[in-house]
Order: sequence, then C-alpha cells, then structure tokens
Amino acid sequence: ESIDEAKRRGWIDIAYRGLFPEVANEIADGEKYDVVSMSHYLEHTRDPRAEIEAAKIVLVDDGLLMIEVPDPESRMGNILGSYWVPWFQPQHQHLLSVSNLSVMLRDNHFEPIVWHRGEAHQTNDLTFFVFTLLNRIAPPLDLPWKTSSGALSRLWRQMIWCPGLLLVGVFWAIDQLIAPALRREGWSNTYRVLARRTS
Repeated sequence: ESIDEAKRRGWIDIAYRGLFPEVANEIADGEKYDVVSMSHYLEHTRDPRAEIEAAKIVLVDDGLLMIEVPDPESRMGNILGSYWVPWFQPQHQHLLSVSNLSVMLRDNHFEPIVWHRGEAHQTNDLTFFVFTLLNRIAPPLDLPWKTSSGALSRLWRQMIWCPGLLLVGVFWAIDQLIAPALRREGWSNTYRVLARRTS
C-alpha cells in the first residue's frame, strides 16, 4: 500500500506493486535503468539469487547494482551471539558471505567494481545488544499472540526499562567510541559492493 501512497503523493514517477522478481519483466518493458540499489534489502528476500537476476533484467548494459547487507563473517556476530542484531529472525531470511554474493553476482553477469568491508559499518552493535537483552528480560507486553498482561508484568517491564534506557544510552556512546576500530574487514557488521552488469 505504501507504493500506491508514494505514487499518489508524487514521490515516485512509476509504481510497481509486487515482488521484484515477479515484476522485473514488466519494469524492463517500460524502461531500463542505470542503477539498482539494494540497501539492506537482499537479506529480507525469499530468494536473493532471483533478486539479482531481476536486477540484471531491468538494468542497461554496464548498469550498476549496489548491494549493502549485514556481514555474517563479522567477529561481533560471534562475540554477541544471538544478541547480535543482524541475526534478526525471522526478518533476515538470508545472510550472504562476501564469497557467496560474489559467486551470485558473477553467475548473473555482474562484475564487482569495489567492495567496502569496513567503510559500511553501522555503529549499533552494542546498542542493540542491550536493547535485545532488556527485551528478553522484560518482553514487550502488547504482542498479538500473548494473553493480556497483568499489573505485575507491567510493573516488571517498567522496573527493567526505566534504568535500562540509561544503559542503552551508555552503550550507544560506547558504540560511537569504538566505531573506528570496527570499521575494518572482519569486524564491520555490514559490507557493500558496487557491481557492473556485463553483456
């Protein structure tokens, strides 16, 4: 529905509603594009290979594909374990290593131009670690599959989250301080690639 709303407001010129692989041919029939951007998108899709194939269909020869995704090879993922936010299940359906994405790109006639392994780092690992920890200690009360919460549950959540928000702020500051050390290959939580479509 947001696609239709964006079109109605004039924020976009052409609206295609549907999954990218399903509408790629329709898009290509109208106009081919110079650039396709998949920023924190591919990990949410059912079939990343089909998404890259769709990009190939809608791009002109020598068109550019930019992909930015969480890096499953990040050491922070190992250190924080299930508290590392890019593991984010079930929203993140696929986490692609650089080598696997490289194979997918080449199989679909894309030649990587540049990889950013450290520069793409997002400074939020410890912030979301604390946020996830607090949510496990005192889970949200308004989840549709839960029975209504009693006064004791509401009190418990307030007792954890009131001081917990201060802790989130402290760990946000730590994230900012250690960011330069994490903006390097092997530590960054995100990577990006710019690839050119070859004929």
